[in-house]
Amino acid sequence: MEQLGVFLSEFTKTIVDTLNANHTHPGPSGGGLMSPRNNKCMFDSCEAFIQDCKAVDEYIKQGKCCRNHKGKVILSSGKFLKDRINEWH
Repeated sequence: MEQLGVFLSEFTKTIVDTLNANHTHPGPSGGGLMSPRNNKCMFDSCEAFIQDCKAVDEYIKQGKCCRNHKGKVILSSGKFLKDRINEWH
């Protein structure tokens, strides 16, 4: 039991050290863990965010896609984004 306690203590320290290292070192993009978001729509690169995109609303009206419970634009296959929807239809 004593050896198990030592092992778990060292294991916990390793995990904490790794998590701390990931928060203090920049990610591969050089800008931290996440890259800054551009301000283009993920659906068709218009100036609106996807939740306000008029093209998304039109595609939904045409029955080409819908929104899931999280508000993401999807096909029945679970894929989302305008190019995949165009390819599907």
